[in-house]
Amino acid sequence: MAAQVEPPMPEWMSPYTPTATTTDMRILIAENDSILANGLSCSLCHDSYAVDVVSDDSSADSALQCQSIDLLRQRNTLHPCLF
Repeated sequence: MAAQVEPPMPEWMSPYTPTATTTDMRILIAENDSILANGLSCSLCHDSYAVDVVSDDSSADSALQCQSIDLLRQRNTLHPCLF
């Protein structure tokens, strides 16, 4: 019997390779939907962003006071952090 050769994997199924090696941008995701927050954070982490996730506004306020955050994603809105 001849050995079976598997067809090549389609490009969209190949392992993910981030385009950037590192980034200095830190992103805070304030999202109470854990599934959405997880999907966003995983995607951003794959692109080498530093990501923090909180589930409510008070936690977001605390994170903004304690850490240097460059971008805040809150309720479908992006806010550049200028402080």
